[in-house]
Amino acid sequence: PADRMGDQLTKAVKEQRVHRLIELRDQQSKAFRESYIGTTQPVLFEESKVMDGITYQMGHTKEYIEVAYRTEEDLKGQICEASIVKTLSNDIMEIRID
Repeated sequence: PADRMGDQLTKAVKEQRVHRLIELRDQQSKAFRESYIGTTQPVLFEESKVMDGITYQMGHTKEYIEVAYRTEEDLKGQICEASIVKTLSNDIMEIRID
């Protein structure tokens, strides 16, 4: 029913608001992930992935933060305690296993 009401926003305003919301979501998501730097978390490893010619074991924390551990060893299916070290890429955090 709302789409048939008067005083509709223009398409340009709607698109501008959507882009602002996406930008805000991305900023909050990044801040959330970065708040875990320096913490130790259990990680479930799920797959191997090569990024920029480097092999990583990829997994997720219980908060579903995607993490990468630089090793050629297959860790798929294992749960390990890992320290979150830094941001590796837009959505992936690099970890260290002690």
